[in-house]
Amino acid sequence: MIATHTMKVNGIVYRAGEEIPSPGEKRPVEKPIEKTVEKLVEKVEKTYTKSDIMTMKAADLRDVASKNGIDNVEDYTGSELKKMLIEKFDL
Repeated sequence: MIATHTMKVNGIVYRAGEEIPSPGEKRPVEKPIEKTVEKLVEKVEKTYTKSDIMTMKAADLRDVASKNGIDNVEDYTGSELKKMLIEKFDL
Protein backbone atom coordinates (compact mmCIF):
# COMPACT_ATOMS: atom_id res chain seq x y z
CA MET A 1 0.00 0.00 0.00
CA ILE A 2 1.24 3.50 -0.78
CA ALA A 3 0.60 6.30 1.70
CA THR A 4 -1.68 9.03 0.38
CA HIS A 5 -0.65 11.43 3.15
CA THR A 6 1.70 11.44 6.16
CA MET A 7 0.62 8.65 8.46
CA LYS A 8 1.97 6.65 11.36
CA VAL A 9 1.64 2.86 11.24
CA ASN A 10 2.99 0.66 14.05
CA GLY A 11 5.12 3.51 15.37
CA ILE A 12 6.74 4.27 11.99
CA VAL A 13 5.97 7.50 10.15
CA TYR A 14 5.38 7.21 6.40
CA ARG A 15 5.19 10.27 4.15
CA ALA A 16 2.92 10.62 1.14
CA GLY A 17 4.14 8.36 -1.68
CA GLU A 18 6.12 5.96 0.51
CA GLU A 19 5.23 2.31 0.50
CA ILE A 20 3.73 0.93 3.68
CA PRO A 21 4.56 -2.76 4.19
CA SER A 22 1.64 -5.08 4.70
CA PRO A 23 1.23 -6.61 8.17
CA GLY A 24 2.51 -10.01 6.94
CA GLU A 25 5.85 -8.66 5.72
CA LYS A 26 8.86 -8.69 7.98
CA ARG A 27 9.97 -5.37 9.36
CA PRO A 28 13.54 -4.24 8.74
CA VAL A 29 15.86 -5.04 11.59
CA GLU A 30 16.80 -1.91 13.47
CA LYS A 31 20.22 -1.55 15.03
CA PRO A 32 20.18 -0.75 18.73
CA ILE A 33 20.97 2.92 19.15
CA GLU A 34 22.93 2.40 22.37
CA LYS A 35 25.67 0.33 20.73
CA THR A 36 26.04 2.81 17.88
CA VAL A 37 26.33 5.71 20.31
CA GLU A 38 28.92 3.86 22.39
CA LYS A 39 31.07 3.27 19.30
CA LEU A 40 30.87 6.94 18.36
CA VAL A 41 31.82 8.02 21.87
CA GLU A 42 34.89 5.76 21.80
CA LYS A 43 36.03 7.29 18.51
CA VAL A 44 35.69 10.88 19.68
CA GLU A 45 38.62 12.01 21.77
CA LYS A 46 37.97 14.14 24.80
CA THR A 47 38.82 17.75 24.07
CA TYR A 48 39.93 19.94 26.92
CA THR A 49 39.65 23.67 27.36
CA LYS A 50 42.23 25.78 29.09
CA SER A 51 39.93 26.26 32.07
CA ASP A 52 39.40 22.46 32.29
CA ILE A 53 43.14 21.94 32.52
CA MET A 54 43.67 24.79 34.98
CA THR A 55 41.06 23.39 37.39
CA MET A 56 42.21 19.74 37.27
CA LYS A 57 43.84 18.02 40.19
CA ALA A 58 47.41 16.76 39.79
CA ALA A 59 46.32 13.11 39.60
CA ASP A 60 43.93 13.89 36.74
CA LEU A 61 46.61 15.93 35.00
CA ARG A 62 49.02 13.00 35.21
CA ASP A 63 46.40 10.69 33.70
CA VAL A 64 45.64 13.06 30.80
CA ALA A 65 49.34 13.72 30.21
CA SER A 66 50.24 10.03 30.09
CA LYS A 67 47.39 9.34 27.64
CA ASN A 68 48.62 12.15 25.39
CA GLY A 69 52.24 11.11 25.05
CA ILE A 70 54.03 12.89 27.88
CA ASP A 71 56.60 10.62 29.51
CA ASN A 72 57.62 10.49 33.19
CA VAL A 73 54.53 12.32 34.41
CA GLU A 74 55.31 11.46 38.04
CA ASP A 75 58.42 13.67 37.89
CA TYR A 76 56.47 16.88 37.17
CA THR A 77 54.43 19.12 39.43
CA GLY A 78 50.82 20.00 38.69
CA SER A 79 51.67 23.46 37.37
CA GLU A 80 54.37 22.05 35.07
CA LEU A 81 51.90 19.51 33.70
CA LYS A 82 49.34 22.28 33.14
CA LYS A 83 51.84 24.28 31.10
CA MET A 84 52.79 21.19 29.05
CA LEU A 85 49.21 20.22 28.34
CA ILE A 86 48.22 23.76 27.36
CA GLU A 87 51.14 23.83 24.91
CA LYS A 88 50.33 20.34 23.64
CA PHE A 89 46.68 21.20 22.95
CA ASP A 90 47.56 24.67 21.55
CA LEU A 91 45.26 26.48 23.98
